[in-house]
Amino acid sequence: MSAFPNIHCDDLVIGSGPAGLTTAILLAKSRRKVLLVERGAAVGGGLRGFSRAGVHFDTGFHFTGSIRPGELFPFLLRQLAVDQRVKLIAGDDSCTHRFVFSSAGNAEIHVPAGIEATIELWSSYFPKEAEAIRWYFTTLKTIASKTMGMQPDEPLVEYGRLDEDYVSLKEVLDTKFHDPVLKGAASVFAMCHGTPPAKVPFGVHARVSYGLHQSNGVVEGGGSALADALLEEALQCGVEIITGCAVESFQRLEQNIATEATLSNGRVVTFQRCVMTQHPFQILQLMHPFKLHKAFTERVEMLEPTSGYFAGFGIVQGDAPVPGFSHSIHSLFPDTDFDKMMDASWQGDGPLVLIEVPAGHGSVAPSVSALELSFAHEVKAWEATSLWKRPKEYHAYKKARLTRVAQRLKEMVPYSDRMKWVDSASLLTFRDYLQSPEGSAYGVMQKIGQYGLFGRLPIRNLYAAGQSAFVPGVMGSMLSGFFVVRQMIGKELFDSHFWKSGKG
Repeated sequence: MSAFPNIHCDDLVIGSGPAGLTTAILLAKSRRKVLLVERGAAVGGGLRGFSRAGVHFDTGFHFTGSIRPGELFPFLLRQLAVDQRVKLIAGDDSCTHRFVFSSAGNAEIHVPAGIEATIELWSSYFPKEAEAIRWYFTTLKTIASKTMGMQPDEPLVEYGRLDEDYVSLKEVLDTKFHDPVLKGAASVFAMCHGTPPAKVPFGVHARVSYGLHQSNGVVEGGGSALADALLEEALQCGVEIITGCAVESFQRLEQNIATEATLSNGRVVTFQRCVMTQHPFQILQLMHPFKLHKAFTERVEMLEPTSGYFAGFGIVQGDAPVPGFSHSIHSLFPDTDFDKMMDASWQGDGPLVLIEVPAGHGSVAPSVSALELSFAHEVKAWEATSLWKRPKEYHAYKKARLTRVAQRLKEMVPYSDRMKWVDSASLLTFRDYLQSPEGSAYGVMQKIGQYGLFGRLPIRNLYAAGQSAFVPGVMGSMLSGFFVVRQMIGKELFDSHFWKSGKG
């Protein structure tokens, strides 16, 4: 029995990443008494980064799409009343992303900001496939227009699943495109949802890719600045927050409904409804005491975590201007076939993404984050170890891998000799810091015919949100929070209080 009195709330929210914070803010604005519980030491989840030598580095959040005025990300920030506290830094419009395919003679594809600009540029690269290129990008726009919540200032209209959600990206690309480099370029943003082209529905890939083709950029001060803004708004709305604490179990299961939860600090929370924003495997574990249908349990157990990344964090040294450094993203791919490269059996170098962040955006010097695709088997020998208790063999693995990443960067950027690496992270680092099973970067794979946990669960006062629910990434996570709150409080009340129109 707890030595402390019970905590009472209307709504319990588990997890304080972008989905949890969004959900908590919206429920509190709906005059609900909200308790937000976060396992980590600070609110923010994967938004939180770290600093080395006065330079900020992100961990789970590096960049986002649809970042320019009038696009979706600024609109979501406005709905949460944090737009004046968050400064968005758009990337280089002429080249928001550069793809290099080494197997194709270092063929280089640039991605400018804007769908029309990309159609024009890619048609100049592949003139024989110009018609198919226009069809592809027009279809991305159509899918986004038919997906609830992806059009700012438009009423929320539920379309449900589309035909494109039942065909794979690979099938579409094999039907429409011929040049392997073009197929590779259209597949690249599979790296931003973590599911290979042969497994991911074209509709899911389109929803992720559409925003990144509109524009991309970062938050000044990184994900931590976004987390701080959302935290401040949550506190102003009256959200009660407990950090360094986890929900260990649900209690008082009355008619298969949870009414109490026991926390790891010994406190007991009584609630009417609960929103869980963790990984589906963690949600299933919490729901274990309930009488769940076998089909539901098997459905969750069949979900497959995405791959993750080995990360190197570096500072560009020296006072002179950095040649070739812009606020852009560079990616080096050893092949054009992403199904091969995103398979754990791939033997060569993995896809490598380099994210540039200029000085002055929360940092005293220009910095880069280098992310190389990584799989669980690469660190399996140390999976039973914990932070600060890894053996010397593990540290040797990290050192060797970072050395190889540094060598590969010489193929990508002209300033590699000015790099000073200040830290690195493996899948185990991400697993332990971000509470992500196996260190997966995007929760679970969004595969054809496979449905994650989203919205109301079989226990009717429990709900699921987060990046495994709708689409991965910060915007997908935030949108999942909007959608779940709409389901919880009712469409009429939600639509009258939120999703306000006007550029504001």
